[in-house]
Amino acid sequence: MDPAVTSRQLQALTVGGSAAQWDAWGFAVDTTRNGLWVGATWIQLQADERGVCGGSVAGTEALLGLPPAATRPPEVAGSSGREGDANPQHPNGVTGIDHVVVSHPNLEAAESDLLGAGIEIRRWRDVPAASLRQGFAWLGDVVLELIGPTEARPGNAAFFGLALTSSDLHATAAAFGPASSEVRDAVQPGRSIITIDTGPADRPKWLAVMSPHPPRA
Repeated sequence: MDPAVTSRQLQALTVGGSAAQWDAWGFAVDTTRNGLWVGATWIQLQADERGVCGGSVAGTEALLGLPPAATRPPEVAGSSGREGDANPQHPNGVTGIDHVVVSHPNLEAAESDLLGAGIEIRRWRDVPAASLRQGFAWLGDVVLELIGPTEARPGNAAFFGLALTSSDLHATAAAFGPASSEVRDAVQPGRSIITIDTGPADRPKWLAVMSPHPPRA
C-alpha cells in the first residue's frame, strides 16, 4: 500500500449501540471513553443512535458531505507507533474493518469530490439486475464501498453499512448469539459472511462480519 493511500486512513467512526451491548458481543470496549479500537480505526459508540452516523478520514474535512465522527481518536499507539495496534484482536475474533458502505445519489460528483481529497476510485462494478454501480477506494487499510444509481439523482450522501473482519467467523457468530445470521458464502469468492440483527426488525441490517481474504495464489 503506497503512502498516498495510508495518508487517507479512516481514523474514526461514530456507531450506534451502547458499550454494554458491544461488550456482550465480545468486543474489548474502553468503557471510560465509550468506544473501541477496531484495527487502526476508533469506533465511538452512541447508545441513542443506530448504524454508522459519522466518520473522519485523515487529511480531509467533511468527506462527501458526510457528518464527521463525534470525537477524535484517543492518543493510543502500539509497538509499531500506529494508533490502534494496542488492541489488534477482540475476544470474539474480530481483527479489523473490511469496508464501510456509503450511498451517494451522484457517483460522478462523488468521484470528483474523492479525487479532490486525494482518494482514488480503484474499481467500478455494475450491480447485476439493478440500476446501481459500486465504486471501491482505499481509506488506509479500510475499503470505501460507494454505491449509487447509474443515473444521477438529487439527494445527499449517507452511511449505509459497516463490515468487519474476523479470524474465526464461527466464533464471532457464536459471540453475537441470536443476533447473528448463519455463516454463509459472501459475494466475494472464497469468503464467508454473517449479518447482525441490531434491531428494530423493520430497519435494514447495517452490520456484517466477514472471513479474511483468502491467500493469493
